[in-house]
Amino acid sequence: SSGINAEYGVNFPVDNFAAQGTKGQWVSNERERKVYRLFGVTNHTGTLEGGHYIGCARNPASGDWFTYDDHVIRPMRASQTQKKEAYLLFYTSLSEAEDRQILR
Repeated sequence: SSGINAEYGVNFPVDNFAAQGTKGQWVSNERERKVYRLFGVTNHTGTLEGGHYIGCARNPASGDWFTYDDHVIRPMRASQTQKKEAYLLFYTSLSEAEDRQILR
């Protein structure tokens, strides 16, 4: 899955993002290649002069997503993280066992 940011079409993966590229660009060798999973997004609405931030985060135990808008917390679908308002993305690396299974 991927999301699009603003008019430029910035895509971001939700699951199984494998950092790869030429040597020295993303990883220095194949053994250092890691797989990452999105666990949080900060969305911004408004202008450069002012606006509002809304957070989205994945529960690490259940995998369920929630949106945090001031004092209101609501469940959401992972696909709802993919908004053009995405401002900051937070990833965590998967365990070595999960890495090996995905990178096969």
